[in-house]
Amino acid sequence: IGRSEMHEQRATWESLVFTEADVDGAAIKAYLDSLFKATTPSQQALKQLREAVRTFGNDFASKKSWLEVSDLKWVSDSLLKSDLLTKEKMAVLKEFMRNPAVAQEVADVLNMRLASLDNWSWPAEGIPVEMRRQLNGKYRVFMDEDLLDGLMLEYLGLKWSVTFQSAFTSFLNTPAWKFLREQISRREMSRRSRFTGTNAKGFGTTSVNDHRKETYKQDYFMSLLPSSVDANMNPYGEDTELDNAKKNPLETKHSLLHLLITESLLYTSLHGRFTAIRSDFKWFGPSLSHTTILVVLEYFGVPQLWLDFFHKFLRTPVTFVHDGSGASRRIRNRGIPMSHALSTCFGEAVLFCMDFAVNQSTDGAYLYRLHDDFWFWGHEETCVKAWATMEEFTKVMGLEINEEKTGTVRLKGKDVEDQQSRPSGSQEKEESDPLPGGDIRW
Repeated sequence: IGRSEMHEQRATWESLVFTEADVDGAAIKAYLDSLFKATTPSQQALKQLREAVRTFGNDFASKKSWLEVSDLKWVSDSLLKSDLLTKEKMAVLKEFMRNPAVAQEVADVLNMRLASLDNWSWPAEGIPVEMRRQLNGKYRVFMDEDLLDGLMLEYLGLKWSVTFQSAFTSFLNTPAWKFLREQISRREMSRRSRFTGTNAKGFGTTSVNDHRKETYKQDYFMSLLPSSVDANMNPYGEDTELDNAKKNPLETKHSLLHLLITESLLYTSLHGRFTAIRSDFKWFGPSLSHTTILVVLEYFGVPQLWLDFFHKFLRTPVTFVHDGSGASRRIRNRGIPMSHALSTCFGEAVLFCMDFAVNQSTDGAYLYRLHDDFWFWGHEETCVKAWATMEEFTKVMGLEINEEKTGTVRLKGKDVEDQQSRPSGSQEKEESDPLPGGDIRW
C-alpha cells in the first residue's frame, strides 16, 4: 500500500511532471545573451564553447561504428552504479559481460540502434516507473526501461557529459571567468618576499586566493560531470566508492563544511564579519522545464539532430508499477529522468549559467554548488549581489527556491561591536533585509 509520504510525494511529482512549465524560451535566450555577450572575453569564450560542442555533436552523429566490446565494459560499469537497474537486470547485465560472444552481440545491436538514432523512440506502451524510498526518507521515481535502451542512453549520456565537462572547463580557463584578486602594493610584496624568503614574482603561487581558485576548480566546478568516460559517479552517491583522484560526493560535502568553517574564521579575523547563504531548488529534477533545457543546449551549440533526440528522451511515456495492470500511460511534459547520465548532463548545463552569472556579478566570488544545492559566502554586500543574481536566474529558468533549505547566517569577530547585527543564529527575516531568512541546515 505504501506510506502516506509516498502518496503525497507521488501527487506532487505528478503535478509537476505532467504539466507544461510556464517558461518563455525567448526570455531565456535574451537572458543568456545578456550574460554571455556582455564582454569581449565572454563572447570569445562562448564562441569556443559552441565550436567544441557543435564539432563533437556533428562528428559523433556521423560515425559509422560507435561501440567496441571494450567500451561496453565502462558503459555497463557506469549503469550498474547508477541505481537504475532492478536486481534481475543487474544479474542479466553481469552475465552478458562474462560471455565475450554475448557482449559482442550486445555491442552490435547497440551500434545498429545508434546508426538509426533519428528513428529511435520509447516503446508505445510506456516505461514502467516505481517509487523507491531513499535513506533520507524521500521517495524518488525510477524508470525501468529496456536493458539495451538503458545501455545506449548511458553511453550517450557519458559521452555528452565528458564533452560538456571539457568545454565548460576550457571556458573557466579563459579571461571571461573572473577570479578573486587583492590589490597588493609593491612595498608589501617586497616586505613579504624579504620575510618569507620568496621572490615577489613567485608571490601568486602561495596566496589564499590561488588556493581558493585551485580548490574550486578541482573539487566543486562541474563536480557531477565526469572528466573521462570511466570516471563516473553517482549524483546522490551516499555510499559510492571511487578509486580515482576526484573526491566522491560525500567527501566533497564534508570538505565543503571544512571550507566554510575555515573561511568564517578567516573573514571574522581579517574583516570582523562573515555572511553565508545556503539554498537549493525545490523539486529540481521533476520541475526542470524541457524548454529551458533545450534552449540552453541549443545556445551552447548542440546540433538540431541531437536536440530532437534529447526532446524524445525527455518526453517519456510512463506507467506506474504500483497501479497494477490497468495503469494509465502518461507522457512527461517536464523534468529529467532520475539517475540517467543524460539527466545529470542537462541539469549541469543549465546550472553552469547560474555559476557564470554569479561569477560575473560578484567579480569572481565562488558559488559552491553540488548539483542543485548551493552555498555562497563572503562580505555582506557581495552576498547581496550573488543572491539577487540567483533569484533572477531562478525566475527566468522557471525554477523555484526551496525555502525549507534556504537561509543566511551572519557571524562577527570578537572585537566587532554592532548594535544592528543579529545573533549568529538567524531570526525571522527583516523587511529591509535583501538576503533570505531561515537557518543554514546541513
